[in-house]
Amino acid sequence: MIIRTATYPYGPANKMDGDTLVQRLQVVAGRPRFVDDYVGSLCDGDEYWIPGVHMKPGRRTGDQLLSWMTDNGIDSEFEYDTDMMPESVVLYNKHGQTLVTYPYGEACVREACEFVMDQEERDNS
Repeated sequence: MIIRTATYPYGPANKMDGDTLVQRLQVVAGRPRFVDDYVGSLCDGDEYWIPGVHMKPGRRTGDQLLSWMTDNGIDSEFEYDTDMMPESVVLYNKHGQTLVTYPYGEACVREACEFVMDQEERDNS
């Protein structure tokens, strides 16, 4: 299960009453855990989740995607079927290793980049 969190003061908490119960991410004994807290107790930079509230991740801008590709040496290539119709886009890192093969479609390069960026964020947290 993937729990989408927000970082205070961003997300839905800044529009809620201070006595609204949230789950704040806290490191306990070296492991991340969610602990009960109130919106009014959140500090800038606190990562939180509100049960029952769907938190949609923010969409990255084109500039953010291009900067990430440039900074990380990401290269893209399209794969074609025997009729020369595009099938997928492949992203490679600067070492030539395949990061993802993503089905071809509208905005497939954006979606492939966002997929890899989301994975990197999860691995770094």
